[in-house]
Amino acid sequence: LQAATTALTSSSVASSKDLNGNWIFLGQVGNSAKVAYSNVAVTVNLYSADQKIVATKTAYLDFDSIAPGQTLPFRVWFDSGPDYDHAVTTVSGTIDPSAQVSSLTYVVITSDYTTSGDYHIRAVVQNDSKAPISRPTYVIALYQQNGKIFDYSSGFLTLDKLNPGASVSIDVTFFNPATNFSRYRAFTSG
Repeated sequence: LQAATTALTSSSVASSKDLNGNWIFLGQVGNSAKVAYSNVAVTVNLYSADQKIVATKTAYLDFDSIAPGQTLPFRVWFDSGPDYDHAVTTVSGTIDPSAQVSSLTYVVITSDYTTSGDYHIRAVVQNDSKAPISRPTYVIALYQQNGKIFDYSSGFLTLDKLNPGASVSIDVTFFNPATNFSRYRAFTSG
């Protein structure tokens, strides 16, 4: 059963339009419970000034679960760009005491600006567990000075299993972020 919960909250939500005029909402989900949640979904409802829903979109976190006390970035991407007065974000998930804490660690992480003004991040992630991890994932988020997410990249570290002690590289480029961000954070799950 998946239901909205006060233990899962959204924060630092910001919106912008993509090149096609579609709304993109970026923010963070925090888990204040003493238990993990899986199947965490973020729903953004766009309302008109007279409180009617203009559009609704739901997206799942890029990770299978969120641990107690953890904060993870989210992205909800609309297929349109309707005018709206205000947005309301809700978070739901399934309590999952069996969710595993990630056994992935960053061995090396470096970043720099390229000559074209792009921002390049390279990292090596290692499986520190005693078991293979199937299809581990990553998110690298750029944050603005005010703590809101400016942009993020996500994907699979590998489509196969990452064996114990094995490492895999991440290579991410953010195109021309200029000075719109002040820091980045790297997240892994597996």
